[in-house]
Amino acid sequence: IIQNLLRESRQLYRQAKITDWDNPELTSLESQLQSLNKPLALESLNAVSTAIDKSVAFKQKKDDVESLPVYDNSVAKRALYTHLEKLNTDLESCCLDKILLINRFLRTEQKKYYDVIKLGHNTLFNMGLLIRGEISEDELRSKIARQRSIIEKYGSLTASSAKEADEVNASLNGNP
Repeated sequence: IIQNLLRESRQLYRQAKITDWDNPELTSLESQLQSLNKPLALESLNAVSTAIDKSVAFKQKKDDVESLPVYDNSVAKRALYTHLEKLNTDLESCCLDKILLINRFLRTEQKKYYDVIKLGHNTLFNMGLLIRGEISEDELRSKIARQRSIIEKYGSLTASSAKEADEVNASLNGNP
């Protein structure tokens, strides 16, 4: 809500063509909100990691059911569907709601935190791939570790202009 009000205030001044005036309190509040983005991005990565943990545990149950003899399979598959419903509920309550909320904050510096936002946005899709065995746990964990490293290294930078943000993003992705 605060971010929306700040954005609307800035737009109001631009629309009124008031460009030489700057409100130090508004600028200070924007800076304070942006200073929250680094810990929020790290927390988003923690939530993705928790989702991986829960999905790996479910995948193990799924693999165990698939290895049962055929005569036990129907009962086990019904139990597996129950576990799948529980997994979806758990992922939503522990991880997805948190990630979506955090992504709303990170959008104020979208260019800077694009990869974290994207990773969070694709959490359910990636967990599906993980459960089906189409992507490995190590691949997902390395994506998280890479983003965590980038945030730790560059997260304290401020991207006050689009050019700075592009330069930071290019350096984060290994482009000079």
